[in-house]
Amino acid sequence: MPNDKAREVFEDIKSLTNQKLDEVLREFLKDYKEEALETKNWPTFLSGYTMAKTALNSYTRMLAMKFPHFRVNCICPDFVKTDINANTGIISVDEGAESPVKLALLPDDGPSDNRFQPVHDITIGVEYGVRTITVDNTPIKLRIWDTAGQELFRSIIRSYYRGAACALLVYDITRRETFNHLASWLEDARQQANSNMVIMLIGNKSDLAKKRQVSTEEGERFAKENGLIFMEVSAKSGEKVEEAFVKSARSIYKKIEDGDFNVLDETHGIQIGYGRSYVGKNQKLPTPTLGGRRSCCT
Repeated sequence: MPNDKAREVFEDIKSLTNQKLDEVLREFLKDYKEEALETKNWPTFLSGYTMAKTALNSYTRMLAMKFPHFRVNCICPDFVKTDINANTGIISVDEGAESPVKLALLPDDGPSDNRFQPVHDITIGVEYGVRTITVDNTPIKLRIWDTAGQELFRSIIRSYYRGAACALLVYDITRRETFNHLASWLEDARQQANSNMVIMLIGNKSDLAKKRQVSTEEGERFAKENGLIFMEVSAKSGEKVEEAFVKSARSIYKKIEDGDFNVLDETHGIQIGYGRSYVGKNQKLPTPTLGGRRSCCT
């Protein structure tokens, strides 16, 4: 819905009922189905429509208030496909409605020092963030999903591997069972993801050396045997967390340069921004059309 309508709905958030939530959702989806994006003054960007992040964030907060036992996160795309996109052929309204606007619901198992702190730009919660890193004068935007590692959510987590350029497998150096489960999680990642996906092994809680149950040598050995990049970090203090993201970005960039990622195939997790006509040593791109997405890499 347009911003002015969103403000009207969200002014009295505490008095919202389930009926009102349903009404907001119907209003939100109706604009697609009735082709009312133009008449209702949705914001435009390069002949297409963008999602109002303020409105979507507010709707997410509404859900969070109504479902206090769940952690609710807003994942908002930069660009929403619609039937008026320029130079991309005719896209139906139904296809526009299928654009990946996601609300990820994860059980609220309480705060944990085993999760990365928000050193990147967080929207709502800590499960999704964006971090831009420059490699060889090329800005690379990393979109980061911090998934719950519980077995209960394994089937959900598998869907995050698809279309990802990089995965960080994180274990707790003070809990050996988390290290013992790595082989299973690694097998899942390699079965579900692109074969060229960058995979890093991260030993977390390096600040708790006295409570260590997994040695650095064990982590290094597992990484070497499985062809992974290895680091130990402290999410609590932030030590080497930034370095982990930088290493990820550099590894992704090198694979682009070497032609390991097909930048024209979004299932490889790579999206090229406007004005880029050359990527990699062996990859030529056509002139980008309007309606493309603005990020470089995901």
